Amino acid sequence: MCHVNAGNAKPAAAAGATTAPANSSAAKGLVAFSQGTLENEWRVLNTQDMERAFKEAGYDFVWTDAKADPAKQLADVEDLLAKKPSLLVIAPVEYEPLAPVKDMAEKAGVPLIVIDRAIPGEPGVGKWIALLTIDFVETGTLVAEDAVQELTKKYGSAQGKLVHITGTTGASPVIDEQKGIDGVLAGSPNVKIVASCDGKYAREPGRKCMEDLLQKFAAGEIDGVIADNEVRWY
Repeated sequence: MCHVNAGNAKPAAAAGATTAPANSSAAKGLVAFSQGTLENEWRVLNTQDMERAFKEAGYDFVWTDAKADPAKQLADVEDLLAKKPSLLVIAPVEYEPLAPVKDMAEKAGVPLIVIDRAIPGEPGVGKWIALLTIDFVETGTLVAEDAVQELTKKYGSAQGKLVHITGTTGASPVIDEQKGIDGVLAGSPNVKIVASCDGKYAREPGRKCMEDLLQKFAAGEIDGVIADNEVRWY
């Protein structure tokens, strides 16, 4: 389900690392990466793999951790652009708050690649050369279809109550996955999401969400959980 939106420019292979080396005069230039958070293992490995791939391709690499804070990420991007990199890569924390990034890259004259989560605007225009992500509407559709199918098996018809542990509120995957879920459940009005909680795509907030939801509902009162961290239902 990988989805790539790109202009004519062809960026170096992308993939990451755990250290943030200082800027240096690498033969091919500097790649700067703004990571949204390191709160889960996937993000750590993403950073490690990206650093490794760019260094193997002959680039120097520097990265920052926004700590899931959009304001910090904008400040990180400003600092990274001040290093005059050959390429800026960003994994945005949220959709709307990171909208200025494309204009910041444009003003600095630095090519931009956005990965995983989207920001407003059109990739392939100006310095924004690529958006590397998946179709999150489709993932929401698939998980909701699975939930409806399993509830139909349980009750003989599409009915039941679900709770939803979302990813980070305001992030483009959460917005798009919800569109997919809502589209499916609109055709099964007796399947209802009766409560939701922001799990922030992280272990501890997700665990706390589940604890709160289990306390809110009596045993047997809910039929399943849609959890955005795994894009699946239980």
